[in-house]
Amino acid sequence: MITIVQYPYGRTTEKSVRPFFSRKKNVFLHIVYKHQAMNKNFIKDPFFPECPIRNVLARIGGKWTLAVLYTLASNGTPMRFKDIERANPDCSQKMLTQTLRGLEADGLVSRTVYPEMPPRVEYALTERGQSFMPVMRQLLDWAFNNLHDIVADREKFLDNELGR
Repeated sequence: MITIVQYPYGRTTEKSVRPFFSRKKNVFLHIVYKHQAMNKNFIKDPFFPECPIRNVLARIGGKWTLAVLYTLASNGTPMRFKDIERANPDCSQKMLTQTLRGLEADGLVSRTVYPEMPPRVEYALTERGQSFMPVMRQLLDWAFNNLHDIVADREKFLDNELGR
């Protein structure tokens, strides 16, 4: 969705804008791009609704998604939030919550709330989440097998960039 916002010259309040001047005197125009793919709370990318990369793999490629899925898969039984948090100590509580909500929205993780005091919540992989595990394991195997070569290539690239 593209929105055109007109401001008096020099005043800007939007961050994601592309400025240009109109033919009118002292009018500064902004084209504001509201691209929903940058927002994780989208159902379908409005510009590319049938693109699997933008609509599915963007979520799976999140920073903590694979770690959370791996934690749930390796445990094999439903896990409480604190257990997942302990298994991923460098993931903040906020990011873990957002990741679990996104995975739940995509149908990869189920969330079960038990009516107890205090309330007990458990997370587990769904059938769709289980079906993703072989693909994820192949990806992790590939990353493990190529890690040293990739790091060496990065060092070589950096040396060439710095002129060493």
